[in-house]
Amino acid sequence: MKTIQRILNNLNVDSGQYNAVKGKLGLNFGKEPSEKEIALEIIDSVGNNYFKNLDMGLFRNTTLDKYKIFKASGDSRNALVMCLELCYIDLNGPSNRGGFKRDSEFLNNYPPFDPNDKSSVFLAPGIVEYILKLSKELALSKQEISQLFFEHNMMVDKVRNLPLSVPDAWIILESELKF
Repeated sequence: MKTIQRILNNLNVDSGQYNAVKGKLGLNFGKEPSEKEIALEIIDSVGNNYFKNLDMGLFRNTTLDKYKIFKASGDSRNALVMCLELCYIDLNGPSNRGGFKRDSEFLNNYPPFDPNDKSSVFLAPGIVEYILKLSKELALSKQEISQLFFEHNMMVDKVRNLPLSVPDAWIILESELKF
């Protein structure tokens, strides 16, 4: 799939890395993994490294990459879930701070996530439109979208511990969703 190849090229993934993940997943699955499964595993790994390095803007972009893969493969439900996660991350104000990892004073003044920093908080209109399009395609109500948002992002928050709560993020996103 061209989308996967483009994303992996942008992440500078070489054939050695790709084959190593393919082999690991093959052992775990007991069968040969799909190109999509391999790519999603690589993207998760890259995203986790960005997160650990406090490069939250780059971490956010890996969520966008997963959305693109689901969209390109026709997996509308998971594409929607990635859009909802992307909005949650964006409403938390992601910024790249990896270069300042060891400067605690700087990080206290300019944290990697800051939902109050209006220059970092942004809901991409295209992502909001895609949520609306997928909601219609999947025949999901606003209540069902809300349920998906909460179920998925409560798990995200448990792992990532983002500053803006899931309920507060939903209030903001909901105001943008014109059903």
